Amino acid sequence: MPTLKDVAALVGVSAATVSLYLNGKSAGRISQQKQKEIEEALNKAKQIKGMPTAIIAKTIKGKGVSFMEDNVGWHGKAPNEEEYKLALTELGGEADE
Repeated sequence: MPTLKDVAALVGVSAATVSLYLNGKSAGRISQQKQKEIEEALNKAKQIKGMPTAIIAKTIKGKGVSFMEDNVGWHGKAPNEEEYKLALTELGGEADE
């Protein structure tokens, strides 16, 4: 049964990109062409007959943020302003001023 990683490998993108697509957060982040390729790969997985099929998301909570990564205490919890800025810095982003 294909995983996000399998679909990502078929398309040539990261598993995170496939996850964004599946969660409806691809607008402005993933090209239309890549979205189409992801959809085609997912449709291929749907065509498997005679056995159960699933796409399994093997993710790590808070991936890329030192104090959040794989820390269940952050599930469903929003960071405070200082934590938010630190997380953005660790992810290579910039906070809006």
